[in-house]
Amino acid sequence: MATSAHRGPILVVLLALVVAVLAVFAFGGSEADDTEQIQQAIRQVAEAGEEADLPSALEVISTTYRDADGMDRDAIKGYLFVQFQKRGPVHLVLSPIAVDLEAGATTAEATFAAAIGEGGEGLVGELLPETGEVLEFRVSLQKEGEVWRITSHERFDLGGSRVGLPYD
Repeated sequence: MATSAHRGPILVVLLALVVAVLAVFAFGGSEADDTEQIQQAIRQVAEAGEEADLPSALEVISTTYRDADGMDRDAIKGYLFVQFQKRGPVHLVLSPIAVDLEAGATTAEATFAAAIGEGGEGLVGELLPETGEVLEFRVSLQKEGEVWRITSHERFDLGGSRVGLPYD
């Protein structure tokens, strides 16, 4: 039977190894970290839409934003402002967010589906909105310093046809 005096140094070494491994994962700047940051940027925009929170949505939209509808960052800001004023918050359910990112790259693409519902209050409105649709999104991002920002996006119906932004 080993004495506690012999176990002490072994436990310290094992604890140091565990801390070192966790530090590599926590501070290593790996591709997994970038993927997680990209997914979080998209979730931030979704949460901002659910709360009609324009400043939060704009935090992750790049100043270089340009999309297929010809909109830049200022146009998206104006569009979101009008939509939030007109529609208020929306209900969103996101599919898992797939990220296409090469090791060390500063650009990436994320794809996901979103069920978007409008109208109704509280939990009932989330479960049974008055109107809704499901769209596929393709979002391009670039790393600006240490932050991933959205540089463009496209929307598609479930048949694969491109869908423009609604202006009603």
